[in-house]
Amino acid sequence: MIHFWLHRTAYRSQALNVSPDSDSRVSITLYRHSIYTPSMPGGYLCTTEIVYDNSNDERLISETESGRAAIRRIDKNFYLRYPPCG
Repeated sequence: MIHFWLHRTAYRSQALNVSPDSDSRVSITLYRHSIYTPSMPGGYLCTTEIVYDNSNDERLISETESGRAAIRRIDKNFYLRYPPCG
């Protein structure tokens, strides 16, 4: 959360430079931070993402390659997204 607020102006600028889809939706992952947590017998890779999405559709925003993610709105169209750990 602190990272977003420190870099909010740069993230807004970056989001404004993205061309919208045919349905006027803009969705972009602006930042991704992953942490590997070792455990027995394997480990877990957990990721936090800062996402810009102007659709206001939480179902679409929560969709990731690894499954449905938990999301939390942090500013108007900016979200923290937590894909499933694996």
